[in-house]
Amino acid sequence: TVPPSAEFLGVIRQGEWIMTRENPTFRLKDSVLILCKMNDVQAISTVLASTAKVGGLTQSDFFGDFVLNAQITLDELDSFYTIALPEHDSHITLADYITDRFHRRVVVGDQVSLDRLVLTVRQINDNGDIKLVGIKPKES
Repeated sequence: TVPPSAEFLGVIRQGEWIMTRENPTFRLKDSVLILCKMNDVQAISTVLASTAKVGGLTQSDFFGDFVLNAQITLDELDSFYTIALPEHDSHITLADYITDRFHRRVVVGDQVSLDRLVLTVRQINDNGDIKLVGIKPKES
């Protein structure tokens, strides 16, 4: 359940903040704004990820069919997925690759693209470190 101290502030849609007083409905690619205590981030992330079935979306559809340890390097990922890697990033971990693309704390459900793949944060620890990453092909 969502902690009682959490407050839904609205959604961001195409760069515009739609506040709760406008009673927004969720759409694909919306970002949800929730105000909460730092200690509640993991619980909220888990709740939001578990409700990813909206519109027929399964956890497998959202996270991908495969789960990887976030500490493997992009070189190691390339050895079994054969992807085009940014040369300067080839020796960093999946966790670092994902974290470097956000200017905030990463949460469960955050996604980034890597060549023809989508990497989705599947599990983080209490310190906010990414532990598991879901992987799936990028939709055409």
